[in-house]
Amino acid sequence: MKKLFLITALALVAFTSCKKDEDKKIDVVGTWTYEKTVMITKVPVLGEVSSEAVLDSGDIIFTEDGKYTNTAGTIGTYSLSGKELTTTIAGTTETYKASVSGSKLTLEQSQSAAGVSTKNREIYVKK
Repeated sequence: MKKLFLITALALVAFTSCKKDEDKKIDVVGTWTYEKTVMITKVPVLGEVSSEAVLDSGDIIFTEDGKYTNTAGTIGTYSLSGKELTTTIAGTTETYKASVSGSKLTLEQSQSAAGVSTKNREIYVKK
């Protein structure tokens, strides 16, 4: 009986004491320098094809009051809900899956058409 109680207690602690990754709030406020874009394409006949490229340059800045700007002088707004980052620039809204790991920010967008799925991951380093 004691073993059953101990196993049940350990299981409860193991499943309730840690926060799930999706529950953790991420912080994007600050200046981030573009590093690279990773493109992953899944084609039904070929499978998964991955490539890396430097498609951009410069910095992006997220302020605490919800403003977004970049080195090119583009100004817009952003909002963060969980890990979903939404930017609005000149009337165009884009949504990304955002994640921060150490000093790296990854912004991912996914698209699908005609059986081909594409993920673009833009990777930035905190200044």
